[in-house]
Amino acid sequence: MASQYDAPMEIRRIRTEEWRELRELRLRALQDSPDVFGSAYERESTDPDEDWQAWAEAGARDEDQALFIASAADGWIGMTMGARGEEVEDMAHVFAMWVDPPRRHSGVGTALVDAVADWARGCGATRLRLRVTETNTSAMALYMHRGFVPLGVREPLRPGSRNMTALMELDLGEGSSEQAVASQEHDEVVAEQMRYYEDRSAEYEDVWFRRGPYDLGPESNARWFAETERLERAGQAFADSGGSVLELACGTGMWTRFLAATAERLLAVDASPAVLEINRGRHSAANVEFAQVDLWDWDPPGDEQFDRIFMGFFISHIPPERFAPFWDRMRGWLAPGGSVFVCDDAANSSREQTSPRVENGPEHAHVRSLNDGTEYSIVKIFYSPAELTSKLAEIGWSADLATTGEEFVYGTVRPG
Repeated sequence: MASQYDAPMEIRRIRTEEWRELRELRLRALQDSPDVFGSAYERESTDPDEDWQAWAEAGARDEDQALFIASAADGWIGMTMGARGEEVEDMAHVFAMWVDPPRRHSGVGTALVDAVADWARGCGATRLRLRVTETNTSAMALYMHRGFVPLGVREPLRPGSRNMTALMELDLGEGSSEQAVASQEHDEVVAEQMRYYEDRSAEYEDVWFRRGPYDLGPESNARWFAETERLERAGQAFADSGGSVLELACGTGMWTRFLAATAERLLAVDASPAVLEINRGRHSAANVEFAQVDLWDWDPPGDEQFDRIFMGFFISHIPPERFAPFWDRMRGWLAPGGSVFVCDDAANSSREQTSPRVENGPEHAHVRSLNDGTEYSIVKIFYSPAELTSKLAEIGWSADLATTGEEFVYGTVRPG
């Protein structure tokens, strides 16, 4: 889901005289997110001006710490702090990380983390550590995406708190800068992929129904429709189980039509407002709820769990570095005994010709075009049943997968 803010953003170190702005931003953060900080609003709101002045002074000038702020045309929108370890010379730490809620999922958090990482490298640090509340899954996903790994160390957020934090570490050694650049490239492809499906909404189903440029003649169309019929039968069989269902990347409703007919409750989510509008117009019902979400930074409200999850033509769009974290989060979306249905384009010998890669782009970046010739870069990874089964087994999932022939891979996946 693209950010509603398109104004330029600046990440910079705080200035000494900006202690009042620092106090306002920090107290706003403590009020907004009381369960992610070791401190509390009640404590810091009574701190004297001298304490805020000292923090701004140290954040601006101190060699052993640096306070970074994110600013836009309408004011400060985020902050974080880096500090060198007192006992371990090559260690630095991240503290006080916060982004204004309307600006989240738009690159602000990533930019703040990268600013601290660059500062820490300049100080000679080879490792960067932070603690994150375990219930803050969006933040954990951000840190893992930037290369932080959990160390398996847990402790309470603060004395007496039931919220637990996880210790994570980033290797700042040789090659880490290149990894950060590569990660930014991957983010850009994912963002363009979202724009592609938004702009393609009116043409979304042309491939499936072999309309316009996708009409390849009677013989080719007949082979295609034989395989789509097999896939639809498998999807409908999964849908017939009823219960509560979460449909990921629901699109214009090719699968929603089956799921809505049998589900006790169906939550259909997608990043594109345009495809959701089409889907809602076709399949609105008392048992169906539609929601526009960014699946990379979303969890079901209220920790809701579902009997089944339907993932139609989405697994091939998950970048490699996000694959394991995404499936780990999805595990928490399933009710006990639940299962996931996946279907997507299968790997076959013709994919190199029909799915050209982006020149000089990431390995998984492919070119897609609208009917008017406008080109986009998207993530596309083709799997065979064996490849996908093995990849899922590595992260603790059991898959029963097959193909319809040449075109599609499909089947059921369950937590191992």
